Amino acid sequence: MSLLSHQVETFMRMMKLVFLVTILMLCISSANAQIAPPEYGAIVKIVSSHKVYIYTDNLKAYDHIAKALSKYDGLQVVSKIEESDFVLSFNGETIKTGSTDNNGYITDMHKLLGGMFAALPGSSPNSQRIVWHTEKSTAFRWGKDPEVKCTQEFIKAFQKAKGEKK
Repeated sequence: MSLLSHQVETFMRMMKLVFLVTILMLCISSANAQIAPPEYGAIVKIVSSHKVYIYTDNLKAYDHIAKALSKYDGLQVVSKIEESDFVLSFNGETIKTGSTDNNGYITDMHKLLGGMFAALPGSSPNSQRIVWHTEKSTAFRWGKDPEVKCTQEFIKAFQKAKGEKK
């Protein structure tokens, strides 16, 4: 197994853990709340939704996601989760994929990886219903960031579910 394959596999395991932790954090509404496992559904569950809360701990990713969503008239980004119809969550990571020697200068090579999901409240208290999910990567510095790729894919899936023409 190559170093890159091992790093990608390790990152994907870490992303799944971050994904589960994020779901659990969204499920908790008070210190004494029971944690319910996530439920799953289809993106058609949010086609009548308009207000979206962006959940990420990366301000740059937040700005990129908000900018990409602003290009679609059917959705409005809100600043409080209580005001939202659904949540769009993004988690990303940069991994080192190797190094190159450029005339005596060592240059590290990196890959950006990210995952995004859309969620609604679940059928029971403190549960979430995941209705859409994707993972994207950027292997080169000049490519689009994963959060932009994920958001563009979300908008396409949202439009398709609504029966809109692209």
